[in-house]
Amino acid sequence: METKLKIGLVSIGRSPREDIVQEMRAVLGDRVDIIQRGALDGLSSAEIDMLRVEGNDVPLITRIDDTSTVVVGRSKILPLVQNHVDAIEQQGAEITAILCTGDFSEITARKICLLPSQILFNTASSILRSGKLCVIVPMEEQRQIAEMRWQNLTGLAVFSVSASPYKEPAEMNTILHRINKENPDLIILDCMGYTIKHKEYLHAITGKPVLLPRSLLLQVIKELLCV
Repeated sequence: METKLKIGLVSIGRSPREDIVQEMRAVLGDRVDIIQRGALDGLSSAEIDMLRVEGNDVPLITRIDDTSTVVVGRSKILPLVQNHVDAIEQQGAEITAILCTGDFSEITARKICLLPSQILFNTASSILRSGKLCVIVPMEEQRQIAEMRWQNLTGLAVFSVSASPYKEPAEMNTILHRINKENPDLIILDCMGYTIKHKEYLHAITGKPVLLPRSLLLQVIKELLCV
């Protein structure tokens, strides 16, 4: 019997993230075994509370379950993510992906470790050499950080708006006026929580090209697997 390739997925919340994995399985089928881990797996509510944002730490929003979310500090969640990357590789994963578009460039791995933030930046930079970029983030508190980060890495004119990835696409109506007024050349959905429905809704309403990190990540995995 042919041995299946193992792919590891590490979220910054709790696993499983079936909202993302179902999309992957629909494309990859039974070609791979998917191992899931979450940085908050096994932690009590009190332990999760200790990971909340303090000072100037970067806030990251993640799912605890299908109905609940929590905001954690990047510096606090980083070592937990690293521990799970190490564990997944020990389980035999040949490819590991971090299910967050935050900056996890400090993560080390012995094998392939995919960072959606780098995939997004590199794709956007190759598509748009000049012009204006709209970055959509989950929380208002992330906007200034996102604008500085994207401007520094792409050199493009950047503005940001906030909209929850865990609400229906139609609830993005509140940000459409700003997007249409700014008339960007490209829209970035800067969170793994956004879905293909969010992308399709924004494209249909604005007429602008939209980059979705979870579909970009899947395309890279397909390329690596020669699927």
